[in-house]
Amino acid sequence: MIVNIFSTPIYATVFDHLDNSAMVDYVLDYSKKHKTVEISNEGGYQSDDLQGVHMPLNELFKEIDYTVNAFAQRIGVVMPTRIDNIWININSPGSYNIEHRHPNSLISGVFYLKVPKNSGPIVFTNPMPSFDMIWSKRVVDVYNAYTSVEHTHNPIDNALVLFPSWLSHRVERNKSNENRISLAFNCSPIKS
Repeated sequence: MIVNIFSTPIYATVFDHLDNSAMVDYVLDYSKKHKTVEISNEGGYQSDDLQGVHMPLNELFKEIDYTVNAFAQRIGVVMPTRIDNIWININSPGSYNIEHRHPNSLISGVFYLKVPKNSGPIVFTNPMPSFDMIWSKRVVDVYNAYTSVEHTHNPIDNALVLFPSWLSHRVERNKSNENRISLAFNCSPIKS
């Protein structure tokens, strides 16, 4: 009998009921008025944390909050949670995000506003140290949940992806001729 231990949950869903075009227009306009920061991005645009009211995004923020709390409850971690910080990513052609984690948070995620074909997936790295040193191509017949060094997730427009904040990830190079546009965020428990 195989017993699965130490699992890593990733949750994906699509919010197809939101006004995507208004959100894309707002984000692009915002990026023209605010400087980029360099955190995990190599090229492209990454905003500072959004502060205050951002009307075209407010319904999305509510949906994220609700979904993160449902995810937290399902995996058995402390809830209720709240969005601690959220920021804009615009990966122009050729840009990407280096491997990183989101410290001091519980659940992190990305909402994809615009994902052109070949604009780069998000890649999660197996958290087991030195996993690739032992389970290399030399000894693995089939890569699966037990044997994979990494997991590639190909997002689509209006997709939300949630994951534990400690999980290392990167975003592959945008090989399209258009911008990939997303909002990334971190959530933590509301302290009582």
